[in-house]
Amino acid sequence: MQMQMQMQMQMQMPANIVSGYPMQQPAAHHYHNPNGLIPHPQHTYAVPSTQTIINPTTKPTTKKPLILSAHSLTNPHSPYLTSHQLVNGNVCVMKKEAKDSFGVTLRYESKSVLVARVEVPKSVAVALPTATSAGVATTAATTTTTEKKPRRKRETFGVLSVVEATKARFASQPNTERKVLQPGDIILSINGRDVGGMTFAESCRFISTSSSNAITGEIRCVLTVARRKVPLPAVAVGGVMTGTNNNLRLPHSTAMMQPTPPTIPLIAFSIFGEKVIGDFSSVEWCAFIRSFPIVSRALTTGMALLPVSKKDVCVAIKEKDAYKNFLNQRSVESMQAKMAFEGKRIEGEVKQKAEEYWKAEWEREVKGDADNENNSLVENYLTDAQRSILRSKARPTTGCKCGSKTHTFVSDPKCVLFRDVKQFCAQNSINVEDEKKKKGRKISTKGKGKLEAAYIRRFNQLREETAATKEEAEFVLKMEQNQCFGMKKAVFAPSSLCTAVLSAVAAVMDRIPKDRLLDPVEVDVGDKMVVASKPNVDEPKKPVDSDEDDSDSDDEDMPLNALLKPQTHKRAANNVKLPSPKRPKQTESSSKAVPSAYILGEILLHISKTYGHLFLEPSHPNYAWQQRHRSVIKTPLPKEVMFAGNPRKPGTLSFENVRFVLTEERLARLKNNWLGHDQLKLPPQPTSEEMEQWSDEWTITHLSSDAVTGIAHEIDVLENLGILKINQSGSVVLAQGWERRVPHMTLNEMKDAWGSDMDVNNLHCIHEKIRSSLEDVWQHDEDEWRFESEGLDDDDAVYEDEEYELRRQIFLENYDAFVNSRKGVGEFGI
Repeated sequence: MQMQMQMQMQMQMPANIVSGYPMQQPAAHHYHNPNGLIPHPQHTYAVPSTQTIINPTTKPTTKKPLILSAHSLTNPHSPYLTSHQLVNGNVCVMKKEAKDSFGVTLRYESKSVLVARVEVPKSVAVALPTATSAGVATTAATTTTTEKKPRRKRETFGVLSVVEATKARFASQPNTERKVLQPGDIILSINGRDVGGMTFAESCRFISTSSSNAITGEIRCVLTVARRKVPLPAVAVGGVMTGTNNNLRLPHSTAMMQPTPPTIPLIAFSIFGEKVIGDFSSVEWCAFIRSFPIVSRALTTGMALLPVSKKDVCVAIKEKDAYKNFLNQRSVESMQAKMAFEGKRIEGEVKQKAEEYWKAEWEREVKGDADNENNSLVENYLTDAQRSILRSKARPTTGCKCGSKTHTFVSDPKCVLFRDVKQFCAQNSINVEDEKKKKGRKISTKGKGKLEAAYIRRFNQLREETAATKEEAEFVLKMEQNQCFGMKKAVFAPSSLCTAVLSAVAAVMDRIPKDRLLDPVEVDVGDKMVVASKPNVDEPKKPVDSDEDDSDSDDEDMPLNALLKPQTHKRAANNVKLPSPKRPKQTESSSKAVPSAYILGEILLHISKTYGHLFLEPSHPNYAWQQRHRSVIKTPLPKEVMFAGNPRKPGTLSFENVRFVLTEERLARLKNNWLGHDQLKLPPQPTSEEMEQWSDEWTITHLSSDAVTGIAHEIDVLENLGILKINQSGSVVLAQGWERRVPHMTLNEMKDAWGSDMDVNNLHCIHEKIRSSLEDVWQHDEDEWRFESEGLDDDDAVYEDEEYELRRQIFLENYDAFVNSRKGVGEFGI
């Protein structure tokens, strides 16, 4: 076939069959609607598949031809009548030779609608008595018409649609603008012949009948097409803005929102593959940016197992009086589509800036060491993550970890693995050269026998290798210390996001003014923060332990060997007055404080710079256990919720490139807005500078979402546990007594990884306040953690390692059983 064709079905035929007929499914693609709304899926159906489906109870069906409709733009019932319009003139596509391709990709596309049947009313003869002149009753036959409920039939409209035409060549018409094909165009005729009544295959074959030009010899195909209609012009919605509403402000509190909306242009928004048609108006988009974090915080429960989905937030925004007037023209689907598009835009910006940064850094590094022949070992550039992977590998049998065969140890001056740290030390006048130690004198083999001489040479070689290995270890330690304390980049990363967030919050608190860290009811006394608040009457007297909840069926499938062990319940003593993980009940007038976009940006930046090249997203089972371990839910939950996996891809570096869009200029704008010097307002038409500030807030919202980093959800969980506190100003701080409420897994991680006993040089870059505060009040002795602090009159709180491991083992076994029941046994296969 001379023209490149591709027949693509909107939806594939499902395998299940009902009553011997294939189940019809909604079409997969959305189509433009002049009303600015995405059509409901139930009104758009896919064409049945051309595959032969065999039903045991029916005869095999034959392939149905894909018939093109002859009245796609003239039939009043056609759905294409409202979405497409005829293009003036013809489109001429051409190619040089018969063996070439026109460069156009086509597909068969169809929509179907229910149309009322045209039926003739049925007449029924009924005998009625009549009186004659003689008074004798006779019977006369009369005809009556019975009315029935109108029946409808489904009518399908199939069209020849253009998928892609980027490689096509188009001819220019005399005295007219050259017309081209666009994705979504409908072909109505080919070389003057209507495609109505043809099958998809026949229309493709008919293109081969295109004639060649007598002068140029080029083969041309003349097409008549219909194109999607352009968006409607702007219309006024609601009343005219008054002078007070022109300065309408969208603060964190929703009480100041005015219900009267400004004039909003009605612009349709829909997505066709990767192409976006239309967009939100500036006022709509700004209102959505401000409303999303506020409504999201209002909906969140703070429970680790119950995150809030974007769809739930969009539904709530439509129901809020403070925002629905600004977004009354937008459906939930269009909001989600807009978020998806803006998210892809930000991710593309992150990827582009990261690539530009690493290329520039590698060029600068190579320029400072141009004579090194090992520069050619790297094809493009080395990122921090790639360096960390190479540094952590074992030394190969021959050569160095960097891949060079000219040296063996990373302390060699020609090795590129630690060259970035050495150049940083040189720029900051940090001495990394050790005093050269005197080498031991070699034992001479002169006058020795062959066997004794060979033994001496082997001994000298081992001594040299041992000395070189020791020298390399000292060099690596010095480089790692400079990397941590000078470059502020960790050598090892914590295994949980909880630890990274705590360290980042403590670091950000050091840079925030004290007056922004305290609520109006708080006072600062010396080095301690005293909260002048009333006692919580809703707080239960007995402690609530997150691991004492057995209602979620963690122990339903307990292994038999676990049943033989005595069940101890010493995790938290009953008499210990630990703060409850439950937050005080919110009254109707109160609202949850929303973290400032500037504070979230600083937290994201700190984690990205410190751990972005190291922190890997946990696996689905480990992520589910981390959420379950910190959950305080007492009611049974569906297993789909309890065993929900990581919303991000496990094993990825989710924070690696985030820092490249968190520039100093962007954070400065966010800080000025947070401090109140330049608060964002919502005029009828924001300026380009104001739109840039609104874009900054949305960038932070997207980067902190569950789809990218999960920072927002993690902060909500830690706030619910009483570890973090979000002030009304939007600052995120460590709560009073946060040390008592840290989960058991964090204490185990401190003991095994980043505690002062295991990490003497703090190569994990954990904030010293986090390490010292936890080590001062928690003591590990005989496989249990004991909270020891002055001022407690009751017994100490206890976390037992044996019980923790038992619960974790049971949960992971139940998780595997659930996944296997849903997807099959993945380990051995069935």
